[in-house]
Amino acid sequence: MSVDNYNKRVDSISRFIFRGADALLLSHPLRTTIGMLAGACLKVLADFFEPSLSRMSWVEVEGHDLWKFLVLGVGLAHLRTIVEMIRTRPKFDESIEKAFSVIREAERQGVPKWRIREMYLEVCRMALANVHLKKENQKRVDVA
Repeated sequence: MSVDNYNKRVDSISRFIFRGADALLLSHPLRTTIGMLAGACLKVLADFFEPSLSRMSWVEVEGHDLWKFLVLGVGLAHLRTIVEMIRTRPKFDESIEKAFSVIREAERQGVPKWRIREMYLEVCRMALANVHLKKENQKRVDVA
């Protein structure tokens, strides 16, 4: 694997991790809170029923820390989010996606429609300004 391919792969993995952290912490704070509460409740229930559960050979409750139950609760609460994140790939560059989310938030806050259109146009202009053409396509543009 070449260095360039390796860097692209690491970049895509880190982007995926950051999207996941963003989804957990910023996009769905209520789900995260509910998941943490559910995990804490699971820990309390596991500790309460530990004598009964320890008789079953296939269930091992003893020795699990609170953080494991919290991770389980948050994971279950965000199961739909995780599946959506894996299924859908971003259509645009990360900075453009972020700009679109800011514009959508401004729209929810009641910014006038004409201003929203201007904001979308500005994002499009900035995206087009950052487009780098391959050398063969650049020659075609220069000739025309």
